[in-house]
Amino acid sequence: MVLSHAFWRREFGADPSLVGKRLTVNGHSLEVISVTPASFSGVEVGRSFDLALPLCAQALIAGERSTIDVPASYLPARRASQSDPLIALRGD
Repeated sequence: MVLSHAFWRREFGADPSLVGKRLTVNGHSLEVISVTPASFSGVEVGRSFDLALPLCAQALIAGERSTIDVPASYLPARRASQSDPLIALRGD
């Protein structure tokens, strides 16, 4: 998991040795892999976070009835010929 800089300072006194250690979250042992830079407040304006988990782990930690907020934006439909060049690498 990744800790926010504010949470790391507030809860762990900015202890640099915390990275690489395991913490228990809702009964699950997770490794701290990083702390965000102080200037990073998150990906959604007006919302901060204490810790970030991979999407695949969120349901495990929060329980089966959890929801995941995924920011998205509308993109107009395009023909395959207008698609991103990387898509064409699949061999279609």
